[in-house]
Amino acid sequence: MSKEIFFVGSKFEEEFGFSKAIKHGDVIYVSGSSGFNYETETVSPDANEQLRQAFANVESALKHFGSDLSDLLQVQLYYSEQSVWDGIGPTLRALPEPSKSTLFAVKADLPLPEFKVELVAIAAARP
Repeated sequence: MSKEIFFVGSKFEEEFGFSKAIKHGDVIYVSGSSGFNYETETVSPDANEQLRQAFANVESALKHFGSDLSDLLQVQLYYSEQSVWDGIGPTLRALPEPSKSTLFAVKADLPLPEFKVELVAIAAARP
């Protein structure tokens, strides 16, 4: 079974040697997606905006393979501090209803100090 690879062309992919997403069979694996906006090359200081951007980054990868957030199976959410977790519930609840997936969340030191959230996702690939 072959795998298809998706690169967004970010400096992080080049520097650390990974791809944004891989489709293997009927599953799509999306690597760490922060609130980094690839168009403006900025990160909002607001955790909820970072989370919305992180989901937009995940969705961009899924769309490359013909899927979207409604195909999510699992989301792993890493957050930088308890106050971030305490404040992002409304943004998580605002996701489209069909996209409700399993969720794993853990407080973690993230790669850059301005990152407040980061997502890793697994989604079903559409036939």
